[in-house]
Amino acid sequence: MIDSDDTVESKITIGGYNSEKYGAEGTEMAWHDLVPDKDGKVNHWKLKMDELKFGEYTISDTQIDSVIVDSGTSLVLMPQKEFTKLMELIEYKAEIPYSLTNDFGLQSFPCFKDSTYARMPDLSFTIEGVTYTIPPASYIGYQSGICTLKIMTN
Repeated sequence: MIDSDDTVESKITIGGYNSEKYGAEGTEMAWHDLVPDKDGKVNHWKLKMDELKFGEYTISDTQIDSVIVDSGTSLVLMPQKEFTKLMELIEYKAEIPYSLTNDFGLQSFPCFKDSTYARMPDLSFTIEGVTYTIPPASYIGYQSGICTLKIMTN
């Protein structure tokens, strides 16, 4: 893609990646094996998950053993049991008096952006020993005094 004033050079990399464009300086790209479905086929970008945490709290007694990476969505989807547990933790941490399911099936609640984000811990997934962290500003949306979780159940 060329900048509108034609002064910025552009590049395309085919069959690889430019290490200067990914991650923080001194870090390396993490690679993971894909997990086949029960039929033995690899139908998704499915990865084995070791652990799911909300701050320091590990969401245990879970049926989740894998995650599907989908760059086409900005939502985190999870089974009902784990979602209910996570919602309880979020309501406790953010001191949410109530939450409602909006027209899109997402949980919404009254909030003050800065103080709500400050009370909420990161959500993290550990995949093959590598921990990926999602900060509150990425899993909670805010608009006009209403916070909406970017997490939903199926």
